[in-house]
Amino acid sequence: MDRTRPAGDPGLTVLTWWARAAAVSVLVIAGLNWAGWAAGIDLLTRVFPFSPQMPPWTVALQAALAAAILVQSGKPSPTRGWTTRVWIGCGIAVAVGVLVVVFLAEYATNRPFGLDEVLFSEAVRTLPEGWPGRRPSPTALLSILLLGIAVAVLRLDRRWARVVWFVCLPAALVGPMIELMAGLFGFSLVDQSFPSIVSVVLLAAAALLTRPDRNPVAWLLARPDRMTLIEIVAILAGLPILFGLSRMVFLAVGMSPGTERVLSPVVGVVLVGAAAFYFFQRQQRLLREREQRAEAEKRYGILATTPWTS
Repeated sequence: MDRTRPAGDPGLTVLTWWARAAAVSVLVIAGLNWAGWAAGIDLLTRVFPFSPQMPPWTVALQAALAAAILVQSGKPSPTRGWTTRVWIGCGIAVAVGVLVVVFLAEYATNRPFGLDEVLFSEAVRTLPEGWPGRRPSPTALLSILLLGIAVAVLRLDRRWARVVWFVCLPAALVGPMIELMAGLFGFSLVDQSFPSIVSVVLLAAAALLTRPDRNPVAWLLARPDRMTLIEIVAILAGLPILFGLSRMVFLAVGMSPGTERVLSPVVGVVLVGAAAFYFFQRQQRLLREREQRAEAEKRYGILATTPWTS
C-alpha cells in the first residue's frame, strides 16, 4: 500500500528534482548520440570501444520515455492542464510501446519494415541489417517496452496499476545489468550499448522517484534508518562494479589476463571494505552524538524541574 507524506515536504521536492535530472540526462545522452551519428563521430555513439554502437532508434525511444516522464513530473493538481499532461505522457509511452512491438515483429519475421532507415539513413545504411547494426537489440527493446508500460501507468492510481508499475521497473533493469556485468568482466554476451544501459537505469530511477508516494520509495522514506539501508545497498551493488572497473584498468595498463583476474577482486574487496569501515565509523559517531544529546536534554530537564532552595 502506498504511503503519503505532506505535499510541502522538502524531501519530496528534492526527489522530484532528482527524477527530472535523471530524465534530462537521458535527453543529453540522446543529443550526444544523435550528434555522433550526424557528424560521423563514432565515439559518441558507443562511448567505449568494446561497446556496440547505440542505434538512432534506441535513442529516440528512450528520449521519448524521458519526455513522457518529464511531462508527468511535479505535484498533481485537479486542474484540466494537469490531466492533459498526464494524457500526453501516457500517449507518448503507448506510442513507444507500439514502435517496440513493430521492431520485435521485424525480428520475429526476419523481414525489415523500413523503420531502420528513417533516422540518419545515410549513416545507418553503412551498418549491417538487424543487430548489431541498424535496429535496437532485443534486450534493449524488452527493457524499453517494460519501461514504457511503467511510464504509461505512472499517474494511474489503481491497485493493478501500482502492481504493474512495481513489477515492470525492476524487470526492465535485469537485462541491462546482465549486459553491463558481462561487458565489465570481458564476456561476449554484450549486445546492448553502454549509453543504452545507462539510459535505462536513469529512466527507471526517474520513474521511481517521480512517484515517491509509492513503494519502495515511500517505505524507505518512512524508515528512520533509511540512510543506513541506502549505504548497505550501495556497498553491495558497488562490489561487482569495482571488480569489473579494476579489471579494465589493469588491462588498459598492459597487465596479463591471468594477473588482472587475481588482482581485480582484491582491489574491489579492499575498496568496498574501506567504504564499509567509513560508513560504520560515521554511524557510530552519529549514534554517540545522539546519545550525548539525549543525556544532555535529560539533565537539563532534571535541572529545570528541580526546585531551588535558598
